[in-house]
Amino acid sequence: MAKVNGESQHFCCAACALWTERQTGAEVEITQASDYTSGSVLDPSEVTFVVGSSVNHCLQQHSVFDSQRTTLDQAKEAGTLEFDRCSPSILAFRTKSAAARFADQKGGRLTSLEGLRQLLP
Repeated sequence: MAKVNGESQHFCCAACALWTERQTGAEVEITQASDYTSGSVLDPSEVTFVVGSSVNHCLQQHSVFDSQRTTLDQAKEAGTLEFDRCSPSILAFRTKSAAARFADQKGGRLTSLEGLRQLLP
């Protein structure tokens, strides 16, 4: 959850909210974060974020279908759909130790809410 020019809006992830700020020039304030481990809602100023890990929930596999919803010929394979506004991935953790354990396994850099903007390309 974030406020965009003072109005509350839902975003799929913190990256998407911050890219909204960059792409539109709107003032964006992240107001809630979801703990990656438990899903509980957290105050974003109290969490540790992992940026750029190999886990990105906005990457999905999709099969190609024709108009009758049957799979196209065998040469067609599932493709990766990536929403560029959701990259790099940004995941929130209640504790720095949980974030560090995750980053050791899946990569990424640890940062605070204040550091997020500096880590986006």
